[in-house]
Amino acid sequence: MYTPRNYRLINYFCRDNNYGGVAIYFREVFNMDFEILDLSKMCEPKLFEVVGVKIQTIQLILIPLYRTPDSTSDSTPCMAAFLGKLDTLFDILKKYFQYCNMNF
Repeated sequence: MYTPRNYRLINYFCRDNNYGGVAIYFREVFNMDFEILDLSKMCEPKLFEVVGVKIQTIQLILIPLYRTPDSTSDSTPCMAAFLGKLDTLFDILKKYFQYCNMNF
């Protein structure tokens, strides 16, 4: 996995062929507390590639999410699967917003 100079890899999902996926990098000078969110069970290559991190100090959650353009090909079942996974992701994230006045 390539890491740019002055950055560190925090969390990533990479497809088996080592091409494609999502990642979170922080600059080396980043010194806030963070928690890695384990979303690996949700990942499905090309359909739902996701990782997450919660920055404790500022109560911020970063969720890079990727779906390849060719993952649907006008296929309604694929889009339904993507939306189902997205709905599950929102359910998982609800626990992190228990003290916020937010509704999904």
